[in-house]
Amino acid sequence: MRDGKVSPESFFAVVPGLETQERQLVASLSKARRVQVDRDQRGKSPDKVRAEWEAATIPGKRAILGQYLQAAMVHPARPKGRGFDHEAYAPVWKPLPQ
Repeated sequence: MRDGKVSPESFFAVVPGLETQERQLVASLSKARRVQVDRDQRGKSPDKVRAEWEAATIPGKRAILGQYLQAAMVHPARPKGRGFDHEAYAPVWKPLPQ
């Protein structure tokens, strides 16, 4: 490389490592963008989230739940006849991003 040119042998020896590094950087950037979007989305006011929920389709509601809900605890239902026992379910919210 003394004359500013790279030999084919050197070029082809370096390319796989550079491609691996590129994939890692792209993945890291993608993750950072997802984290930022998550922070932006989860920083919304409850009123704004409720408005989005009410306007959302079923897939949209699933996406909203995926942003905020980590799990749903299901406790044994109390005997109440045939009615739905709302108290048997408890949401486990994701922690807010720092």
